[in-house]
Amino acid sequence: MIDLKEKSIQTVRWTFLYQFANYAITFVLSIVLARLITPTEFGLTAMVAIFISIANILINSGFSSSLIRFKDSTPDDYSTVFYFNIFISFFLYVLIFFSAPFIADFYSQPELIPITRLITLVFVIGSFSIIQNTILIVDLNFKKQVILSLISLFISVVVAIILALKNYGVYSIVWQTLIQTSVYCILLWATSKWRPVGRFNIKSIKKLWKFSSYVFFTGIFNSIADNLDNIIIGKIFQSNTLGLFVRAKSTRGIPQNIMSSVLSTTTFSVLSKVNDNIEEFRIKHLQFYRITIFFLIPFTIAFYWICDDFILFFYGDKWAQAIPLLKILSIGLIPIILGILISQSIMSFGDSKLQMQLSVVKRIIIICILPTGFIFGMEKFMIIFVVAQYIGLVIDFYFIRNKLSTLWMDYFKPIVHPLGFSILFSIILLSFKSLEICEGYLINILVDTFIMLLIYMTLSFKFNNSEYRNFIQLIPLPKFFKK
Repeated sequence: MIDLKEKSIQTVRWTFLYQFANYAITFVLSIVLARLITPTEFGLTAMVAIFISIANILINSGFSSSLIRFKDSTPDDYSTVFYFNIFISFFLYVLIFFSAPFIADFYSQPELIPITRLITLVFVIGSFSIIQNTILIVDLNFKKQVILSLISLFISVVVAIILALKNYGVYSIVWQTLIQTSVYCILLWATSKWRPVGRFNIKSIKKLWKFSSYVFFTGIFNSIADNLDNIIIGKIFQSNTLGLFVRAKSTRGIPQNIMSSVLSTTTFSVLSKVNDNIEEFRIKHLQFYRITIFFLIPFTIAFYWICDDFILFFYGDKWAQAIPLLKILSIGLIPIILGILISQSIMSFGDSKLQMQLSVVKRIIIICILPTGFIFGMEKFMIIFVVAQYIGLVIDFYFIRNKLSTLWMDYFKPIVHPLGFSILFSIILLSFKSLEICEGYLINILVDTFIMLLIYMTLSFKFNNSEYRNFIQLIPLPKFFKK
């Protein structure tokens, strides 16, 4: 009998370990590239991001989620998804290959033609290992997933740094992406026993499509909505401005992707195991929520205060114009992460249709405010963008409350202590900074972080001991290496 609590803790630890190591390594890469590559070159890769994102969703078609969701998937189901993914990936690559000139014309950037044709190979390569990766998630074997992912990441980053030092510019980013995906695919095939022994079965497609169709359409709609900011900024403003925006967005993406990956993997995998018991499902969902809130609110506010020194120290003065954009975007961490938690809870409950409807409503709100970029300029545009994300979070709360029969207080009460403690450490921090005792970007980051962490953890231990213990339970590093 699986100890689900222990499995949950192990899953969080290994996923967090991977995400932390992943972004520690890629952060080093981003520092090197930021020093060697201009904002304009960063903007070029952002211009094709939407096509890669949509293509990846079309390849997966939500079938991986279906294989994880259903407990009785057959060899034919796995083999069918495998063959289907490969076919779709090749079809889409050919389509994008011949569409590259039109993409370049849209942005008036002819250099995008070879970049697009090369970087979109990533989803062709990745389609060959989707099933092996899905099996690791089904088995909650995140230890193996972490090890293989870090090996492939490390190799690709070393190659990218070498290319950047040899003045390959934007192609350093392109080849890093391709090599990481290729090495991970090879390692999965070398270490996995699964092979496509089943046959392609149209019945498998029909069975899995019932659930995955909503995941598929949700993913497509989300990808378009989530990348519209890049498209609008790339079209209205210069590629240099898009590069600054991408730097701010990718910097926020470091903590965002760590937290979202931990939540997505853990909540969907764990809650799917108890989706036949509504009471246990509700309890575990709220446990995930309370722990997330305990960490997320203080982190968001702390990240806001260190943005200035962070950008200037790690990336240099040429990226200073990205600071106000990063500050605005950092406040959007809260609705993004909580939205992911709620969406994964709905998905693991089995209601992918509701998740699709929620995503459509929230993204429509976002889409409606995007044209303000033409009127108000970058900073005001970003403020309106973040406000729309908070409106979407309120909608999330409304629907998950009705779905799980939870109360509004179940979601608002856990916010009180983290928010109050965070406001308090902000006041103390600003008072300390007004003394101008510390000099230097790195010293400011370290001292400010220490002050905020010390105050928050002390207050949490004193007044919010339950959530403090639950959070600390996830941290001890020696337990990462226990079987």
